[in-house]
Amino acid sequence: MYGANSPYTRQPELATIGAVTVADLEAWHNRTLKEKLIVGISGDFDPVAMEARVRSAFEALPTAEAAPPRHDEFAGPKPGAYFIDKEDVNQSNVEIVGLGTDRRNRTCRP
Repeated sequence: MYGANSPYTRQPELATIGAVTVADLEAWHNRTLKEKLIVGISGDFDPVAMEARVRSAFEALPTAEAAPPRHDEFAGPKPGAYFIDKEDVNQSNVEIVGLGTDRRNRTCRP
């Protein structure tokens, strides 16, 4: 449906995940986040007090430049009936899918 290069078609495998190195993570960070900082906090705390603590800890860091807008394109499925002969299985899943609405679609907003 999405094509071989789509992140939606990737299946994580232990060998693939185990092969990720610190250098891979650093390259992903530099390519994706750059100077942006993402902080996740969970637990039982006062939100106002926690925001003040986080701001005092991090607001001196330089502001990151906005990333250029993404223009991901998904090609629709090619019409047809596709059959896979699998003698080694006794069950399967059938999925009827559609691409849905693009997140930039503004026609649905009031």
